[in-house]
Amino acid sequence: IFARNGNSISIEGENSLLRLSLTNKIGSPVGIYAGKGKNVKLNLSGLIIHTNINVESGNAITNAIWNDPELDKETKIEIKGPVKIRMSGGNGGNGLAVMKTDRWGENSFESIGTSSIIVHGDVAIKGVGKKWGISGNLDNVYSRFNSSGILTRVNNSQVIVDGNVDFSIYGNGVTTNAPGSRVQLGGGSIVVPKGMKYGYYTLAAYNGDIYMNTDAQGKTPGTSTVQLDGDIFALPSANISVALADKQSYLHGIVDSGGKVNMWLQNGAQWVNKAQNKRYVHDDEDVGAGGQSYVATFIGGESEATRGTILQNNEEKIKIGNYSGHTLVIYAHDKTNPKKMIGGDTIITQAQTGSGITLRTDNTGLNVTSDKATDKNLVSETLNALANKLYYKAYANGEQNLKGKVEI
Repeated sequence: IFARNGNSISIEGENSLLRLSLTNKIGSPVGIYAGKGKNVKLNLSGLIIHTNINVESGNAITNAIWNDPELDKETKIEIKGPVKIRMSGGNGGNGLAVMKTDRWGENSFESIGTSSIIVHGDVAIKGVGKKWGISGNLDNVYSRFNSSGILTRVNNSQVIVDGNVDFSIYGNGVTTNAPGSRVQLGGGSIVVPKGMKYGYYTLAAYNGDIYMNTDAQGKTPGTSTVQLDGDIFALPSANISVALADKQSYLHGIVDSGGKVNMWLQNGAQWVNKAQNKRYVHDDEDVGAGGQSYVATFIGGESEATRGTILQNNEEKIKIGNYSGHTLVIYAHDKTNPKKMIGGDTIITQAQTGSGITLRTDNTGLNVTSDKATDKNLVSETLNALANKLYYKAYANGEQNLKGKVEI
């Protein structure tokens, strides 16, 4: 589907499934393209796009759904119905992308208005079997130029998926890389590579904002399940709001943020704080929290019964700017020396009134029922070591909004 030189394109087929399959040996196959101020509007029972670069050593990069705004014209792609995408061959690309082609005399990010891709339904980007939904760009090792499930690279552009996403991407799940741009997702699952010497992120905000399972302003949590298998990254010029709000929701990764990340962790949701990848040694232009986790605003459960759980499995610290609600933080300890906690400190700058936090470790190497003085002392020393993993900085200035406890 190509809307550029002629009229805008509209297809009404709410009871019809549309399949777009494209193979190219040289160029970059695109499923849907809109440019020069032309729009695409589809009303379907489903849309399936498969792009294939049919050369084993090909290095073309493509987009399955591509909005290409002009400098002085905004463009809109709107799809009603579920979307399934698979991109194979070449050096990957982007599933849903708002980005400009190179045009002489134009800034590659600049465009008036708000060009958008809007999907009213779920979006899946998955491969066959164990293959990725989008292959990696192996010629590139800088994180902001990874393949991406969703990409915004034009000022003030937006991509909205009001359903859930199901992404398996050899790259970033979502990338915002232009001032004023934003991505809004209902919920869903994102999987990216792990155990790599390069940065791959489930949510990566370099410029612009990402909202997942929140309202359009990132201030209120939604009710969808969110499952993120991979780290989160944000620069000072970006914002991310993500709500892990039910017991099926989780984040497996760190929040490597130099910007503003807001996180809800409630109702049995789990955050396993463990770095999934290492940044490329020369990828030093984009700096987050230096391998630590930093959450600007953290909202736990309204009570202990509705709290979420943090497993602090990373050697680096967890830092929280503004904390509210209730949370359980679990630390492991050395089996032969229970007084030695494993994992970095948890540091809270300030807390809202009525907040609470519990630090827990298990009883490995301890005899918690013994009446022997040596056993009792070891239990006390272990609890004291656990308590020393928590820092509440505003307490030094007289703030007393956070109540903490430790347990085995």
